[in-house]
Amino acid sequence: MKQSAFTGKGKIVTYTAIRYPPKGFENQAPYVVAIIDIENGPRVMGRVTDPSDDVKIDSVVSLSSVNEDALEFRLVT
Repeated sequence: MKQSAFTGKGKIVTYTAIRYPPKGFENQAPYVVAIIDIENGPRVMGRVTDPSDDVKIDSVVSLSSVNEDALEFRLVT
C-alpha cells in the first residue's frame, strides 16, 4: 500500500477564540486554537493566525509554521 504525503492542508473541525488568556499569553489575545483534520494525515491541534472573526468550522487551512513546538495555520482563500 502506497502512503500519501503529508500536505499540511486541512479543515477546521472545531475552534475557540481565547480572549482571556492564561498568564504569560496576555499580549497574544485574542488568538484562535483549533482542531484540524489534516488531508492524508492526523487530526491535530494548532493555532490559526488569522483574525478570530474570519475563522469558521469547515474553513480550509494550511500549515504555515512550527514555532516552539506549536503548529500554526493560516486560512486558505
